[in-house]
Amino acid sequence: MITTTNICIFGDSIAYGAWDDAGGWPDRLRAYLHGQTLRSHFQSYYFCYALGIPGDTTENLMRRFSAECAVREPQVIIFAVGINDSRWQEPGHTPRVKEDAFRKNVSALIAAARRLTPRIVFIGLTPVDENKTMPFEPDCAFENERIRYYNDTIRHITQKESVLFLDVATALSPATDLEDGLHPNRHGHEKLFALVRDFLTEHALI
Repeated sequence: MITTTNICIFGDSIAYGAWDDAGGWPDRLRAYLHGQTLRSHFQSYYFCYALGIPGDTTENLMRRFSAECAVREPQVIIFAVGINDSRWQEPGHTPRVKEDAFRKNVSALIAAARRLTPRIVFIGLTPVDENKTMPFEPDCAFENERIRYYNDTIRHITQKESVLFLDVATALSPATDLEDGLHPNRHGHEKLFALVRDFLTEHALI
């Protein structure tokens, strides 16, 4: 029997693949799945859509989620979002997305995804090199303690909702796996791809 699996990866600039000339872990996953289709002799079709937008928060994603899904009809939905929510904004060191709003947004994304498929995965947040991200730009900063809090928030909500969660908090070394202190370099994206590929395989999603 011929099968088709549409996979949508929703996220931010890391899910977009910045700044890796091979397209980041999502494009590596897409290439791998093209290979799976070829190896199946076109009995198992995989279509992998990388839908990361640089700067996106959970609030941004909620505004486009339904429209993106409507034209792609995903069987698997992967969320890789949250690090921009954790961002400090200057002046005043104010949060980009406050903690209560973030919790509500993550729960709302899960509810929206569940109306389409039970096969949902959240990818956790990666660490930063604070020597380069405090500040990252003149008007914003990324802090590991705050990133860990938002990552733990995702973990707790997904556990409560029985949604798959891949924790990558210790997967990358800020000293060697980041390009600019925030975004993974080629080596970092290779690590993330291997973790995501193995996790999806382990849970029979690909």
